This record gives sequence, C-alpha cells and structure tokens, in this order.
Amino acid sequence: MDAPSDQSTPTGAASAHLTPQKAVRSRRRRPTGAPPPLPHHLRTSGVGWLLAAVVLVGLALAVFAPGLRGPAVAVTVADDAVVRGLGELHAPGLEVLWQGLAYGGSWWTLTTLESGLLLALLILRRWRHLLVWLVAWPLVNALAYVLVATAARRPRPFGVTLRTSWGGWAMPAAEVAILAAVLVAVLYTLVPGGRWRNTGKWAAAGLVVLVGVARIALGVDAPTDVLVAVGIGVAIPLLAFRWFAPDEVFPVVYRRGRSAHLDVGGARGVAIRRAVEEQLGLAAGEIKPFGLASSAGSTPLRITVSDAPAGQLFGKLYARSHLRADRWYKLGRELLYGQLEDEKPFNSVRRLVEQEDYALRVMRDAGLPSPDPYGFVELTPDREYLLVTEFLRWRGRAQRRRSRRWCHRRRPGDHPQAVARRAGAPRRQAGQPAGPRRPHAAD
Repeated sequence: MDAPSDQSTPTGAASAHLTPQKAVRSRRRRPTGAPPPLPHHLRTSGVGWLLAAVVLVGLALAVFAPGLRGPAVAVTVADDAVVRGLGELHAPGLEVLWQGLAYGGSWWTLTTLESGLLLALLILRRWRHLLVWLVAWPLVNALAYVLVATAARRPRPFGVTLRTSWGGWAMPAAEVAILAAVLVAVLYTLVPGGRWRNTGKWAAAGLVVLVGVARIALGVDAPTDVLVAVGIGVAIPLLAFRWFAPDEVFPVVYRRGRSAHLDVGGARGVAIRRAVEEQLGLAAGEIKPFGLASSAGSTPLRITVSDAPAGQLFGKLYARSHLRADRWYKLGRELLYGQLEDEKPFNSVRRLVEQEDYALRVMRDAGLPSPDPYGFVELTPDREYLLVTEFLRWRGRAQRRRSRRWCHRRRPGDHPQAVARRAGAPRRQAGQPAGPRRPHAAD
C-alpha cells in the first residue's frame, strides 16, 4: 500500500483539513431509506418476456384445455392453413433445407448442446451460473413436457404428412422450447455482456425462428405451438439469470487475473461513490484498481477524493467470494498444521471487515507504521463492504528501526491482530471511524 509516486502531500494530513461542519452536512448514517446499491434488475425486456409467457400460456390453456371445441376449432383451422401453405411450397433443394434446419431442434442436437454447456460451465468454474441453469433447465422441461402439454392436449396438425421426428402432444413445441432455453443459457453464461451478447441475441433469435418455421413446414408443429414454446423457453432462463446471477455481481469475463478481483465499473462503481459520500462524508471521484498483482484476498482500490488535500485514499473491497476464500484457506491451514491460534473463520463479510478495521486501529495505537483507518462502508447489506484507509507512508528511519525491533522481539501472542481478536472487535455501525474521533467525524 505504498503511496503513488506523483503524490507529494502526506495522506495523513487529509483528516486535518476536513472540518466537522462540512462532515455533518454531508454524512448520512445507514439506513438512508434508499434501496441497496446493487439491486436485481429484470429490465424492460425481462418484464416483457415474463408478461408474454404468462399471456401465451394462459391463452393456450384457456382455449385448448376444455377440448377441441369452440375457439380451439377456429385456432386449429387457422394453424392448419398456415402449415399446409408452407408444406405445399416446392423449390429445388427446399425440402433438404427444411430437413437440415429441423435437425437443429432434434434430440441429438439438443442433448449435445446441453452436455456441452454443462461441461463448459464446469471447466470455467462458473458455479453460480451452473446452479441457476440446473434449476431453470428442469423447470423448462416440466412446463414444456408435463404441465402445459398434458393440460392443453393438442393434437398434431391435421391433413398434412409429418415429415420429421416428433413425440408427445403438439402444444407447446418442446424441441423449440428446449432450443430457446439452451441458447439463452449460452448467452448469459458464456458470452460477455455488451456488444457480443447483443449480437448473439439476434443470432439466437434467427436460429430459433428458422428451426420453428422448418418444423411448421414439415407438418409437425403449428404456429401457436411454436409461439408458446418460445415464450416458455426464453422467459424462464432469462429471468433466472438476471435475478440470481446478475452481470453486476457475476460478470462473464475471459480476462486474465485473480478471481478475487471484482469489477469496480458500472453499477458497483456508482454504489462505491454513493456509499463513501453518504457514510464517510467524502466525495469520491475516480476509482481504480491498485496493486492487483500482490493481492489475492480482496480488491484493492485507489480512490480519488476531491474534498481532501491528500487527494487519494486506499480501499479494500470485500464480498462473499472473499469470505468463502478465507474459510477455505483456514480449513487448508488446519488440515496441514492442525488447529492454530485465532484461525476461526469469519461468519459474515461485515465481521471480516470489522476485524481488519479494528486491527488497524490497534496497530496505530501501538505506534506501529500502519495506514490510518477511515472506517468501512456498506455497499450491499451482508454482501459487499469497503474498508477505507490512508496510503501507508514511512515517516523516517527511526520509525523503521522501532518497527523492526518490535517485530523481531515480539512473542507470537503479542501481534496487534492477535490481541484484537482475543479482545474481540467491538461491533459498530458501518461508516463509523475507528478509534478516537477524527476531525471529519460527525457529532
């Protein structure tokens, strides 16, 4: 945590220029009444697909569940007319084209895609996406094969020859539903968000349309069967991934780097700036990763503060992934070396940040060269927290010698972090400065 080379003013002087009156006006303690900075977003398209799936399934059950009578007859006549119209088209190579496109929805193709997706998620170790897909996939199968199909009990189109493989009831077109669901899962688990994913959405939509038209032309599915299948196959995995694996928290990336380093752009960057301003009374500007090569248990950040003469502060972003990593690390140490002192794992991300913040205060009070803590802020309750300190500066040779003598002569139990753990870090509100009142603290 060395200070940047272009910084000439010691960061420890930042607190001396922050007046209490200014901090009182800008600081707002939690809870502020605002929603968490990183909420789940279904977006407009997600809500649209949800409404479309509910309306299509509801209409299908209302029309076809009573049997082939009343409005079901009129819909069947219209569907059969479309099926016969496409089936009577004749052109050189058209039949081969229909058969080739319909093969994209065959069970061999779908099984290969499903197996390849599972294997790719295992290799890439995207456990969250894998878990969401393992829940959404059976749900799509249940709706397409059991619930809607057995309730509607719609037969295949009348008066045409069925020229490709089929099975079960006609509504919904199960093959099209599974194909759409797999393509949506591929987009949200293997394709990075942004331009590539948007392009992939158009390609996936075109493929589903071509397979659906081919199956209609070959006489095995009707247009309404395909529409209901697309609604089911797209809505379920789309809502599942956007709700339980949002890109802001679980981005799909292929860059090199440690998995502990989180993306601080987009919604998370906005959340950091807002939390620092509301809970510490500091106006944060630019936020950049700092010293990633030497960090594996957190996301270190350089935070530019506009209302402090020092200009920059150091931040460590902690999330649930870091808590799990800490637990696995301590379990490995216990297996290798046995039970060690103060190796109990933390039970929450907040407790992990509290402990480090308290240990920094103990080290500061003991006269050791350590960064002066500003406190920690809460980004998302029980999920993400940010510890804010100054950049560590060596203030002279005498301090280095005192630190070196203390480190060489101390006993294992004299370490400030061990003392802090045995004493028990007092719980305090997020954003409350550690130790004595600082000039920027609110009254």
